[in-house]
Amino acid sequence: MPEFQTASEEETIALGEKLARELPRHAAVLLTGNLGAGKTTLAKGIVKGLGAARPEEVSSPTFTLIHEYGEQPKVYHVDLYRLDSASEVRTLGLDELFDKNAIVLIEWGERFAEFMPRERIEIRIEAGDGDRRQITVYEHHHMNEQPWALILGASSGFGAATALELAGHGMNIFGVHLDRRETLPHAQEVQERIRARGREATFFNMNAAEEEKRREVVAHIRGVFEAKPGTVRVLLHSLAFGALKPLVGAADVASKRQIEMTADVMGHSLVYWVQDLVANQLMRAGGRIYAMTSEGGGKAVPQYGPVCAAKAILESHIRQLALELAPLGITANAILAGVTETPALRKIPGNEKLIAFAKARNPHGRLTTPEDVARCIAVLCDENTYWMTGNTIKVDGGEGSVG
Repeated sequence: MPEFQTASEEETIALGEKLARELPRHAAVLLTGNLGAGKTTLAKGIVKGLGAARPEEVSSPTFTLIHEYGEQPKVYHVDLYRLDSASEVRTLGLDELFDKNAIVLIEWGERFAEFMPRERIEIRIEAGDGDRRQITVYEHHHMNEQPWALILGASSGFGAATALELAGHGMNIFGVHLDRRETLPHAQEVQERIRARGREATFFNMNAAEEEKRREVVAHIRGVFEAKPGTVRVLLHSLAFGALKPLVGAADVASKRQIEMTADVMGHSLVYWVQDLVANQLMRAGGRIYAMTSEGGGKAVPQYGPVCAAKAILESHIRQLALELAPLGITANAILAGVTETPALRKIPGNEKLIAFAKARNPHGRLTTPEDVARCIAVLCDENTYWMTGNTIKVDGGEGSVG
């Protein structure tokens, strides 16, 4: 991943000229970055470097949508900023442009990732102080990229079931879990079952909410992808570690430390993992983020106060991430499963009553299973679910719809 720094508009144009000399003469080039980052400035340099036009002749095609320059090679400069829907993009005939023996420069292509070719070059521009820019070049050879899933809470419950299901759909698995000696054999069994499906499994026994450990995992993933092209296609947040105590009215109530720890592990940690994955370009357009929530995110449950707050935080983060990741073509959704007999459920005081009530209420007359949820997540990972984001999706067999 070549990285460059420029300190002026002139330097950015000069870098564009340099990059142009290294481009194949048939390429799709996505220019990504925030509004005002300098995408069109870099395009000026690329077009100049290709000998297709002078920089002063190149302008943003915001209103005309497509500009054409030169003949040998032909350069098309596309800007999708003003488009609002997939139907508008279809009218442009981008597939025809990509099939031509030409170089196609696309601004704001990440807004419509489903229309971008799998084989492409992405140049990401980040604005710094003043005219300073950080420019990074990525080559996307998706036919050769191995999709991976990163599962937080991978050794049991929803995490283990989803790891196995996604492995069956061709994904390698990075798993983060926290197990003591007595439960480690089960984590090892999950890895063996993943490998039996012909996929790779790399697990880390650590606290997923610890910053230094998280960075170690991210560095390891980056190293794996540098050795062999890959992408984190799916991130599942399924961490169930928190205080199960009342907030008030009892001799033993949740302490400040316990409330903050629960919120950090079960809520805020999602954001920190996403920040690191996106910043390191380990998850890109087409990525799917799922976070396991519960009814406690919207209801009061006895002995569950700290977790209720953490789940509400988690759902709020999902909505915000959906908003902020949409320009990158990454979706984020929360999964609200029905009552499921997992190690986490068995720790909740009065879980026997919860189980009995859920069985009576569920139209199917049984509890949800981790496998039920994992199969639905696997389906939701399809590339055609790009328009489904920012939701809390019920996977409960109709349990939550019955009074």
